[in-house]
Amino acid sequence: MSQKYIRGRASQNRIQAAKYILTECGLFLAVILLQTTLLSRYRILGAVPDLCYVTLILVAYFCGKETGAITGIAAGFAVEALGSVGISLLPVFYLFCGYVCGYFTRAIVPRRFSAFAAVLGVAIPVRGSITLIYMCVTYRSVNLPQLLVHNILPEMLVTALFALPLYWPVKKICEWLNR
Repeated sequence: MSQKYIRGRASQNRIQAAKYILTECGLFLAVILLQTTLLSRYRILGAVPDLCYVTLILVAYFCGKETGAITGIAAGFAVEALGSVGISLLPVFYLFCGYVCGYFTRAIVPRRFSAFAAVLGVAIPVRGSITLIYMCVTYRSVNLPQLLVHNILPEMLVTALFALPLYWPVKKICEWLNR
């Protein structure tokens, strides 16, 4: 019997690989639907949190760079397909962030909430800068202080606030997958 590989590790059988893929897809589908339906309708502080990005950072934090990269590009395409317009660089950005987060956090043992909070402190401003770039490209005249105060900072704050409760469920799911 030939070895099957998933996330860079040898998989015992197809059932194990399918369990992993279906669990990741279910997690991201739930988060994307929550983000694009409920949270986009009821804006908190005038912003929609990017739960998919936070979930990607969590999965990369717990499962590694390969998983972060693969789920990043898939999640980026899914978010663009369900809740955005046109073609964008969001899948490439998610791919890059998932890989980099998984790569730089591989040495953090044991995985603690305080370490994730530090990773989140770096990841959220990176996401805010991407939103700023999108806004600067979209609008003709840009008032940078107004964009920062009314759009970027509320998005960063709301995303960080929603990221904290996501830590424990995603941690349990990743622990279950890594067994």
